[in-house]
Amino acid sequence: MNIVVRTYSGNTVTRPDTTLEKQDRDLYVPESVSSLLYTPVMFARISGSSKHIAPKFVTRYYDAVGFGMLLYPGDLLACGAEGFAAACCMDHTSFLPFPLFPPSTLNPGNTFSISKGDEVLFSFSPEGPGTVEEAVCKAVEYVFLRTGDLVAAELAPLQPLALREEGDAGISGLWCGQKVMDFNIIF
Repeated sequence: MNIVVRTYSGNTVTRPDTTLEKQDRDLYVPESVSSLLYTPVMFARISGSSKHIAPKFVTRYYDAVGFGMLLYPGDLLACGAEGFAAACCMDHTSFLPFPLFPPSTLNPGNTFSISKGDEVLFSFSPEGPGTVEEAVCKAVEYVFLRTGDLVAAELAPLQPLALREEGDAGISGLWCGQKVMDFNIIF
């Protein structure tokens, strides 16, 4: 299974399936990592294989959507392109929770939010499925998508999330009034 990410800056990258965390297990941060950054994502589960998808047919190729977040160790990001590639591979850093939702939930009025403790870090209300559909169309320019792959679109640039010196942090996320993420970052 691929996790294909359309970055906020417009690039397309892949993350290995070992990064996938869909059950809200706590993240135990390795000793070599002193900070974590995050970006919120909207993602779709691919329901049909393809190498090229025209925009008018993209709805035929995904059957469910969700919201989550991607984590990146800040220590590696400072090392340039190779550091970014390594940061994308850290295990259990793609928090893409299941169960997923029907694409019809991507309408104004529904809100996705991420909180750290009692502080809301991010809030987003989709205007429709356009963001995820664009990510799917761009992903097939570089990657052959197979049934079961996940395509994620970053919704904001990378932001600081947790520092080792601050200690552990509780992270939660809500979509359509339902808790979709609830885990701890443990240093």
